Amino acid sequence: MIEIEMTAALSPEVAAILARHGCQVLETRLLFPEGTRRKEVYPRTYDERHLITLPDGYVCMVQHLRLSGLYILFYTPEPHY
Repeated sequence: MIEIEMTAALSPEVAAILARHGCQVLETRLLFPEGTRRKEVYPRTYDERHLITLPDGYVCMVQHLRLSGLYILFYTPEPHY
C-alpha cells in the first residue's frame, strides 16, 4: 500500500473523487489501495514526480517536496455528464 503525507488537507471534491476510486483520505494523509502503481516522471526535477495509477485505471500525479518530505497531489477531474 502506498501512503503519502500531503502539504494540506484535500478539498471535499477531491477527497470524494479519490474515495470513489478506493483511496482512504485521513486529514493530510492519503492511502492508495492495494494494486496501485507508481512510476517516476522524467526528466527529474529538483523534486521527484510520480504518476500514480490506481487499480481501476484512475491516474493522478504526486510531487515529493525534497525539503519538507511532504507531497503535492495533482488530481484528474472526473467528467461531468
